[in-house]
Amino acid sequence: MRARADSLPSPAEQELIDHDLSSLSGDEISGGWRSICAMILLRTVSSVSRSQEARISKAEARLQYKAAKEWMAGKAGLISFEEVLSALELEEQYVRNGIDRYAKTAASRAINLDSEAQLTPA
Repeated sequence: MRARADSLPSPAEQELIDHDLSSLSGDEISGGWRSICAMILLRTVSSVSRSQEARISKAEARLQYKAAKEWMAGKAGLISFEEVLSALELEEQYVRNGIDRYAKTAASRAINLDSEAQLTPA
């Protein structure tokens, strides 16, 4: 299979790709991996709690929620939920419970804000 011409890296990107990883310490590589894992986990938390946000459509919020839940269930993704938690040294059930609790709190908070907005005269 041949790569599309527009998917080839630019010279600057190629320079980054060619960077010698052996010049990085184990701590630098490990820290970078943990940072990537933390961002993945934060994105998941954001996805499961966005259902009431005005800036995205309800359909998009549902898709993000479904994708996040599928990833947490091990049904999607190149990096698994378990790998992320292992890198961050977090306990799986504790994080699952926390994400579910946060999603419910975020949804109820948004509902309460919507109710207050309806009661406030324009």
